[in-house]
Amino acid sequence: QNLRKSHIDILNKGQALTDYYRIMNRSGGYVWIQTCATAMLNTKNAEIQNILAINFVVSGLEDKYITTDLWQVTGDVSSVMSNVTINSAREDKLNELQSNKDLSTSTSMNVASNSWSSNGTCGSS
Repeated sequence: QNLRKSHIDILNKGQALTDYYRIMNRSGGYVWIQTCATAMLNTKNAEIQNILAINFVVSGLEDKYITTDLWQVTGDVSSVMSNVTINSAREDKLNELQSNKDLSTSTSMNVASNSWSSNGTCGSS
């Protein structure tokens, strides 16, 4: 929902700064991301020609021992493309994989420096 709103903001206002959202890591866990996007206009007709998006990773890898999708273990992305998000066989396999991992390791959030301006807009201040 929020990414859709940001896309509409880019089309209407020319730029957007998203809320924080998570991206899954291939080997388990996730990182927090924030995206700054700007519309690039065609010089001949002032229509949007491209959208330039810069993704900022604003955390370290979190919950790296927790697998939230089968493709994080198998590398098979066909499960991601499936219309069915949860089926019993897939859920059983995920539960089996999670029970075999050591969940005692805790992770801390390491916030990386960001490069957007203090007034909440993209680019330099």
